[in-house]
Amino acid sequence: MDQLLLLVLLIGALVLFASERGRADLVSLGLLLCLMLTGIVNVQEGFSGFASPAVITVVCMFILSGGLVRTGVADELAGWVVARGLRGTLSLTVVLMLMVGVMSSFMNNIAAVTILMPSVFAIAQRTGVPVTKLLMPLAFGSLMGGLSTLVGTPPNLLASEALSNAGYAPFKMFDYLPTGISVFLIGLTYFIAIGSRLVPVRTPAAAPDEGVSLRHYVTEAVVPKGSTLIGRSVEQARLRDMAGVTVLRIHRAYNSDRGETVEDRPWLRFGRYGRDEEDGTYSFLPWPEATFEAEDHVQLEGDPSQLLQKQGRGWLEIPEANRGAADALLIGEVALAVRSTFGDEPTLNRIYFERAAGLEGQAAIDCWRLCLQCGDSMAHFGLGTTLLEAGQAREAYQHLRHYVRIAPLVAWNWRWYGKAAEEIGETGEARRAYGRAIEIESKYCQEETDAANLLAALEGSRRQKDGQTDDPGEESNRKDNP
Repeated sequence: MDQLLLLVLLIGALVLFASERGRADLVSLGLLLCLMLTGIVNVQEGFSGFASPAVITVVCMFILSGGLVRTGVADELAGWVVARGLRGTLSLTVVLMLMVGVMSSFMNNIAAVTILMPSVFAIAQRTGVPVTKLLMPLAFGSLMGGLSTLVGTPPNLLASEALSNAGYAPFKMFDYLPTGISVFLIGLTYFIAIGSRLVPVRTPAAAPDEGVSLRHYVTEAVVPKGSTLIGRSVEQARLRDMAGVTVLRIHRAYNSDRGETVEDRPWLRFGRYGRDEEDGTYSFLPWPEATFEAEDHVQLEGDPSQLLQKQGRGWLEIPEANRGAADALLIGEVALAVRSTFGDEPTLNRIYFERAAGLEGQAAIDCWRLCLQCGDSMAHFGLGTTLLEAGQAREAYQHLRHYVRIAPLVAWNWRWYGKAAEEIGETGEARRAYGRAIEIESKYCQEETDAANLLAALEGSRRQKDGQTDDPGEESNRKDNP
């Protein structure tokens, strides 16, 4: 009888897990409670699992995964893949599998895949490689990478605990490494040689009927005082279900009662990709558990029609909607030409250009990208130099090489292009670029750059590497006869 009851409980739990009708942790605790109430296990046996080293380690692994995500370490790794500029299916497969394999060795497999998945879609769109050719290697890479360490996957922990309970010495952290790496390398070789050819290619679903709107709009709404959203988390608000919109970003004023200042970077407590907006507010992409506060300005993406219908109910208010009845508002779309003007106002690309020129670091990079999306070809130069100063030389090289083809008669363009080439190890290309910059300076009487010094330093480094020495007399002759 106990076996039949146990089988029924297990099947019921599996159905709930598969249907996702309840949270996995609640289903697990409910199953445990049922087992104790039916007498299949006693109370001591039921709670002994919470003292299991394997359970504690798995919990800690989830905490580690969350820490890697929230501190931006995992996002930096994903961004590194995008910045490499790889375009071949095989090269992308190798890089992604190695990346997710290393990540899943020390964090939860699902978290590793989730972190890299948006980058995979971006890479596929940029390179034209079918996304299915990358997603399947990503999934298998996470599974095989998790075999390499004790904490990489729960079964490894359970096996180690079983040894300890039987009186043997448990497995250490890297005892699985030789076997795990062998399995991973075999799997990687298989995908390179055979697997990538067997992965099916999926095409996007057919477009829906013309009557279905595909447009997503970006709008801004304010959380008014007294709103029912105040104190509720982003997850609890269920804005997608309630209004068909998704939260892109929250702008919030510094709270003097909490002692918030720019130096404290309060956005780190509420979300990722935060920054100071230099107008007394800061913004962030909120975590699911981040709560709304009064006077929050929320950037939303989606169809705003449902949101407009809820105006005046003390929920979310669109500033423009406060000026009149919701039914009097018209939703439209305007396409701005790249260099369009509105009276004496500057063009959109020029607004982003001037704004980017006054920023630094990641904020400048983001603004230069927007300027580039608006069609301003000069943004290749601004983005390239900013990326180079930020240490992202390979992506900078791509933009600067492209820009010297657009504006080949400017010495500074060649100078920066040469510097980017030198940073990524293309010394021959760097020498030619520096030489071209010097030639343009002389021929067109342009502003002198430091290309001559950079070229001399590059040549000196090459001679030193080759074991050559300069004759002082020859050096003096070169200075007297440039």
